[in-house]
Order: sequence, then C-alpha cells, then structure tokens
Amino acid sequence: MPRTSTNSLPVNATRHFARNTTVLRNGGDLQPGRCTLPRRRCRMPRETRGAHQLRHGNVHHHKALRWFGRLTVACQLPIVIPVNSIDDAATGRRRVRGAGPLLSYEIVGPTLGVSPTPSLTLLCLHGNSSHGGVWRLVAQELREFRCVLLDLRGHGDSEHVSPPAYNPEHHAEDLAQVVPHFAPGRYAILAHSAGALAAARFMTSAQPPTAMPVAFVWVDLDPLVPRWQVDYFHQGVASVARTFRAVDDGLRGFRRVYPNIPEDRLRSFVIEGLRQVDGGWHMKLDPGTYATWEPGDLRPCLPRVTCPTLVLRGADSIVTSAEGVAALSTGLPRCEVREIKGGSHMVLLEQPEEVARAIRRFLAANLPTVQ
Repeated sequence: MPRTSTNSLPVNATRHFARNTTVLRNGGDLQPGRCTLPRRRCRMPRETRGAHQLRHGNVHHHKALRWFGRLTVACQLPIVIPVNSIDDAATGRRRVRGAGPLLSYEIVGPTLGVSPTPSLTLLCLHGNSSHGGVWRLVAQELREFRCVLLDLRGHGDSEHVSPPAYNPEHHAEDLAQVVPHFAPGRYAILAHSAGALAAARFMTSAQPPTAMPVAFVWVDLDPLVPRWQVDYFHQGVASVARTFRAVDDGLRGFRRVYPNIPEDRLRSFVIEGLRQVDGGWHMKLDPGTYATWEPGDLRPCLPRVTCPTLVLRGADSIVTSAEGVAALSTGLPRCEVREIKGGSHMVLLEQPEEVARAIRRFLAANLPTVQ
C-alpha cells in the first residue's frame, strides 16, 4: 500500500501533480505549474492514472492535460478533480480517504472550478445494505446542484474494514474526514435510512473547524430503530454473503419487497451492488454491516441538529413509525415533515421526481440565496 499524503494520493503522485498542474494555494489563488519531467520519464502510479488518461485510452499526460484543461490540487486538502475526469479508468469511480478506509463516490451535476460556481453541494448518503446509486435519479433531477453520491464504508465500491465497524459513529468519523474534500463551501446533507443516523451523529460530534451543513434532509427512518429491524439485519447475514448464480436471483427478493420500483430502475440498482465472481454474483456489501449493526438511540442528538431539516417518508413505508416521526418533529428544532403519497421505504427509486421537487422547495424556502 503506497504511503499517502494529506491529499489522499500517493506521495510521489502528489509531488508530480504539484509540479505539473495548476496549484490551489491555501489562500485560494491559482498559480500555474510547469511540467518539469521529460516526457519519457513520466510514469504515473496506478492510483492516479485515471486522472491523467482519457477514459480507457493510453494518452500521455501532457496531451491529457490539454484535453482536460487545468487540474487543481488543493494544498493540505484532499484533491479536487474535475467532473469530466476519473480516478479509476475501469469503473469511473473516484476515491477519497475516510477515517481509515478509502471511500468511493461520484459527482452528478456541476463541479467545482466551473462558472458559475454551484451555489450548494448536496452530500447524498445511503442506508445500510445500499449504495450511493440509490440517490442517482434524484440527483439527476437536481442537476443545478453539485451532488456527491458517497458509498459508505463496507458498501458499494468503498473499502471494508476489519474488525467490522459500521455503526453511525464510525460513518460519522469518515464524514468528518471527507466533508472538507467534498464541500469547501456551503453544503447540505441528503440522507436515506441509516445514512440519516450517520449524518446526525456527525453533525453532533464533529469538532471545529469542520463546517456544518446549512440544511439536512432525513429520509424514512426512526431515530430509534425498532429492535425487530436491527434483528432483521443480524439474521440476514447468510442472505447477503451467498453467491447468486444469476442476477435475477439477486433481484427476486427486491421485487417481492418493493413491487412499485420500475423494473429498469430496480435492475440497475441491484446490479450496481453486485460483483461478478467465479460461479455467479456476490454482493459488494460487507456481510459485517449486517452482523454487527447496532445503530443506537439518536433521539438525544436531535436538539443539537440546528440547521433546517426536512423529514421525508414514504406514506406506505413500514420502516418509519408514527412514534418515530413524532420524535423527529419534536426533537429537531427546525423541522418540516412531508409524506410522499404511494411511496415505500425506497421512495428514492419509486418517485425520484417527487422527492426532488420536495427537496428543491425545501431548499428554496430555507436558503433564499440558493439558485
């Protein structure tokens, strides 16, 4: 494993970028860098080759830089890469170091460094057993904002940790590390299911100078998760650890539980969470996220979440309860509750347009300067 620097890149790659790209100094002034390496000596490490090459090509970095325009390196902050470049040429994903594991993410919408600069970054968090792609359809509806779709540790294309550490406090530690990378300016958090618990824990435990979100959207989960839901995950370890002989075998359970998700959306979501292995398909998810999940009671944290908060739930969801919604309504100082008619727990996939409309209205009402 290469030694890493404050940029979350290998040290030799960081030095190369600092010599060969535009450098964003601590004060924010752009200063042009000059390539000091002979063309034949340029050998970028695998971890950063995607940012130097065009998708699957083998273009030399001098040509690639002319195609992409000026890249920027944030000194003493994680690197900011333009939206039309990639960290991993094989997957199109980007990665940043959390509080230990490398976390995978993608950006939907405008990126930093473009004109006009997006007025707000939306950091999108998923729930247990899910991945960042659950927000993609909503993010595509909110393209005026810069949406960061993050895979939490142990999920999607992010790294697993051993021993398993996948409770809200562990994800909160990761968020404290990556928020400066994703959102150097104003940002809001959109969090589905257990992602909302992680966000609340982060917002009430992070230490200065970590910036807090200006708005929060909590989607479909009680702040005190009922014991039967926690036990459901503990008892389901074998179901997520097995190998599916075909993709349709993995789809079958989702279809039964969420019949209102259109087939193409459901298939795309499930396939994104699978990895092909010998003999079939395996979930990217670490089974430890099921085996050890103990979300705790987030109700005492709610009064300290002081930003405007929208609580969204699917009207037909069996995951949220009337008691849970009441606890959110009374516990959060600046809370608005909205139900999506006909929506289940997976309302993000069932009705992304309606979810996006609700979020846009909420942001416009509470953040008047949002474009």
